[in-house]
Amino acid sequence: MRLKIKMKADKLVLPLTYKSIIQGVIYNMMDKQGEGSFYHDHGYKNHEKTYKMFVFSDIYGKYNVEDKQITFFDDIKLYISVLDKKLFKIIYDFLLNNEYLFFNNQKVKLIGIDIMDLSHFSGNQTITIKTLSPIVTYTSKDKYFKYYSPEDEKYEQLLKDNIIHKMIAYNYPVKLCCFEINKINYQKKKLVHFKNTFYEAYQCELVITTNYDTLKIIYDTGLSAKGSCGFGMIERKDEKNILSL
Repeated sequence: MRLKIKMKADKLVLPLTYKSIIQGVIYNMMDKQGEGSFYHDHGYKNHEKTYKMFVFSDIYGKYNVEDKQITFFDDIKLYISVLDKKLFKIIYDFLLNNEYLFFNNQKVKLIGIDIMDLSHFSGNQTITIKTLSPIVTYTSKDKYFKYYSPEDEKYEQLLKDNIIHKMIAYNYPVKLCCFEINKINYQKKKLVHFKNTFYEAYQCELVITTNYDTLKIIYDTGLSAKGSCGFGMIERKDEKNILSL
């Protein structure tokens, strides 16, 4: 499921490399002494890899960029998607019980929450998806990273492998992972800094063939490596399934 968090910012000044700040805000929503400690400290494992099973978007709203900083004004919004229902409730309850969020020690007022989810469909469908945060796809060997663009031959399979690994880690009840890229409508390369690493990532719009179960895990965890670092959040282009609170 997904939360659309609506906020009011008089003047929110962040570094352009603000993804780690958002991740910190989300982790602060988790009770580190209770159930939240599992999601904060452990997550779901598949061999040597760990998946936190959430993803978040870039911040959307009016902004100005100057001197390697981005300043947001007025109404802004942030999306968080979560596969695990317990974690979703932890984050949702935190938002209900707090009037403000703090980004880099700056207070931002919460003005509304929308609960969103993917509408069910049967069989395989060809749909259009677009990114709300850029997708990063890579292989690594001996600390060397090779990045892939949507046009690369391995791109689709690497994305599919990531989906399957998350399904296995979560013990996700699905019979078949269906993911095929039919067309790239749009792509834009971005160099994104997260903590001590620069990632080569892509904002894009893709026409894909998929089934509901596969699209659901993409919707809730991201179509990307590093989903819990804010990479690979997507939305279905024609989807508007929202409950406003």
